Amino acid sequence: MKIKYIKGDMFTHQFPEDSLKIFAHGCNMQGVMGSGVALHIKKQFPWAYEDYREKYFSSDFSLGDVVYSRRGNIIVCNMLTQEFYGRDKNVVYVSYEAVEKCFKNLNERCGKHGIQFDVVMPMIGAGLANGGWNIISSIIENNSTHYQPVVYQL
Repeated sequence: MKIKYIKGDMFTHQFPEDSLKIFAHGCNMQGVMGSGVALHIKKQFPWAYEDYREKYFSSDFSLGDVVYSRRGNIIVCNMLTQEFYGRDKNVVYVSYEAVEKCFKNLNERCGKHGIQFDVVMPMIGAGLANGGWNIISSIIENNSTHYQPVVYQL
């Protein structure tokens, strides 16, 4: 499905009434949500960070996995899209294979409900992780038959 782009703050998204509020973002495999959108997720939904940390300390924590955290009608998809993080502009930290695995997982999960969802996200992997948005957006669009990807840009 084609990505819907919106300028603004993804946390103010107007979801359809009585809908699940699904937020997706990319995470590293280091147990840290210290910058970027991950830091905002940690502050906005501390329980999603706690679930991510619990999974981090388990033996079942792999690149390309999605740590789903749900409270009420809010679901946060902590997508493990990068092994490491850093500030070197010459290093691509995001794994395109992991992005694809995460979005295939999300699509399958949304498909089990039989209704269309908005999944709100930033430009996953294209900010601090230095990935190419043209590659990542293509992966998202190719793996979004059961949800509407909504990408927020500041």
